[in-house]
Amino acid sequence: MSGAEVIGLISGITAIIETITKVYSSLKDANNLPAFREVLERLPLVRDTLRTAGEHVGGNADEHSCQSIKKILEKCRDKAERLETILKEVAPSEDTPRFERYRMAVRRLGKGNQVEVLTKEMMEAVRLLVENHVVKAATEAQVAQLLKAIEDLSAMEPSVPDEDSSVTYNHYGQGGQNILAGSGSQYNNTGEGKQYNAQTMHFARD
Repeated sequence: MSGAEVIGLISGITAIIETITKVYSSLKDANNLPAFREVLERLPLVRDTLRTAGEHVGGNADEHSCQSIKKILEKCRDKAERLETILKEVAPSEDTPRFERYRMAVRRLGKGNQVEVLTKEMMEAVRLLVENHVVKAATEAQVAQLLKAIEDLSAMEPSVPDEDSSVTYNHYGQGGQNILAGSGSQYNNTGEGKQYNAQTMHFARD
């Protein structure tokens, strides 16, 4: 991977951030989505820091360094794409409340896909990027801003509780599906005959 390809990745991520910002700005009523507002206030910092990093990736970056940077940027892009997907599912005006659509989107994507978590992980990736010895783009003030934003997002109450974004079990074959999702004991008898379940058993000698 070359420096030009790294710059291309950065441009792609900043374009996604611009799209997210435009989609959110078009929402007529987002009062019941406070986490989105918190996220959108911090995305310009991600965008601007990435642009600064792109200006500092020169032709002196070797293949190994570029591969290291690529992994960081791909993680950042993945989080940005997930954020964009969620926002586009929430944005349209429909009968289903926006928060309910947001909750459903997070549940479909799985645990750790709340908008504040995705943004925090984007910022963590950007911080790793600007501290890379090849880039060294950010000033101390920019790094401090990133760390403060990461801290603030980490302290937020989950916009969707983790139990709402737990794994969904799907069964596409034949036969029963026996799942114990909570605590306690589970006893299944899917064939013929009797089933005897006992807890503590005591046997005494005559």
